[in-house]
Amino acid sequence: MIFDNIKNIETYETFSPFIERISLILTSIYNDSFNFDKPPMFEDGFKIIFINKEIEHDRTTYRLERHRQNIDFHFVVEGIDEIGIKKTDKCTLLNKPYNTDGDYELFDDEPEYKFKLMAGDFLLITPAHAHDTLLRKGSVKKFVFKIPIR
Repeated sequence: MIFDNIKNIETYETFSPFIERISLILTSIYNDSFNFDKPPMFEDGFKIIFINKEIEHDRTTYRLERHRQNIDFHFVVEGIDEIGIKKTDKCTLLNKPYNTDGDYELFDDEPEYKFKLMAGDFLLITPAHAHDTLLRKGSVKKFVFKIPIR
């Protein structure tokens, strides 16, 4: 898991060619050349999800999600996203067994940690951690980049 700000993304580009790709995509967003209505498609399993939500109240119940085939890279463009995290090996309240097609399993555990992502912040979440997002009231615009595990 990595929690940082986009101004430091070059530090992590050697970890994976996908991090460099994310850096280029985020540069296009800040240069107003990104097409939100039709994000690019990739054949190597890399995916982009854009989320624009108004959260009406702080959450008090949780549904932690774990992936096995992808690493999530959450990036906040505008607003605040609070993300709850718990180590997967400490999750005990299985809600839904692993779904291979959707690459997720769900837990009803409470998070151990909460990260408040402000505009420009990112959180990279590996399969070692289950997570729940959009935990606090307010509006948020964010991207989730799905990085395939090879």
